[in-house]
Amino acid sequence: MRNILDFPDAFNPLAAIVILDRNYRSTQRILSAANAVIELAQERFTKNLWTERQSDAKPLLVTMGDEADQARYVVHKVLEAREGGTALKSQAVLFQT
Repeated sequence: MRNILDFPDAFNPLAAIVILDRNYRSTQRILSAANAVIELAQERFTKNLWTERQSDAKPLLVTMGDEADQARYVVHKVLEAREGGTALKSQAVLFQT
């Protein structure tokens, strides 16, 4: 984390900070949840994620015991959506490591 926060000061002249806060993929409800998590960080660059995409669906917090449980849950939800009529090629699973 320090390398990100100290990055602008590592250059002479100082590096410019460009804040990428517009999101084209998520809905505002998801980004509002993300903003609340970001706000809790003691050390951070200030940003406010936003989008024009709206949805009535609320983000869902699901707690899993481990990575294997998480993988099984994701597979279950994908297959459930397929059985509900959403083709596999119309679904995507996004993850971050």
